[in-house]
Amino acid sequence: MIVGETTGAIHLFENSASPGQPANFSLSQANYQGIDPGQFSAPQLFDVDGDGLLDLIIGERNGNLNYYYNTGTATNPIFTLYSESFGGVDVRQPGYNVGYAAPFMFKYQNQLRLLVGSEAGDLYMYKDIENHLTDTFALESSHYIDIWEGIQSSIAGADINNDGLMDFVIGNYAGGVTFFRGDTVLNPPVGIISHAAEDEMQLYPNPAQDKLNISWPGSNKPAVGEIYDMEGQRLSRWQLPAISVKQIDISALPDGFYILHILSNDGAFSKKFIVNH
Repeated sequence: MIVGETTGAIHLFENSASPGQPANFSLSQANYQGIDPGQFSAPQLFDVDGDGLLDLIIGERNGNLNYYYNTGTATNPIFTLYSESFGGVDVRQPGYNVGYAAPFMFKYQNQLRLLVGSEAGDLYMYKDIENHLTDTFALESSHYIDIWEGIQSSIAGADINNDGLMDFVIGNYAGGVTFFRGDTVLNPPVGIISHAAEDEMQLYPNPAQDKLNISWPGSNKPAVGEIYDMEGQRLSRWQLPAISVKQIDISALPDGFYILHILSNDGAFSKKFIVNH
């Protein structure tokens, strides 16, 4: 396991547990190989160039990615800097001086995909990577399927429940972790829990004062509602009745921006709203 830190150094931890036993990580080498791409390093081990050796992709505070390819072997890796602006990735948004890039590269249907968490909390999805390792990746979305789980988002994925589909775990600045289960409903680049496009979920009025009306495809079924603040902390959770247009009381919320998250049998839905009393 390789872990980043505030100063930018990365540290190597080794698992001493036997196969099938709970992991037991201990620090093996601090300041691993002297690698230091920049503050708030966020590393991922992944075979980028397809040579069978794990490489290093490291995000940093400035919002860019660094790529170190493995010039050693599988048992004795040597990570050599290839690019300090890998794929031209920059997840800084207007009004932000920093980006806090946190990469997760994976393969879907034998094609590379890249998701990058950001300071603003949005997930950036990049594609057409194999043909552009030396220049700029194609940005598919800067708000990947409208997932927003709090600022300084980070993402990792694996088939956690062994159903053959990619699942996601997303962390944020507040310390929360959210699990997104794989689903066959969605089209490529990757199936995850059904999630509506933002314009399929209606919130009105928005801005709102005391009451907020909610509707979405399938909203005539029972659901669970959650409200999060812009730091990703859940403020409330409640059951929603089986009626087409649901109304919630937001009179106790201070003025500001919030995220409404709906969980139903038809999927997960999220949208931002404003309280202005």
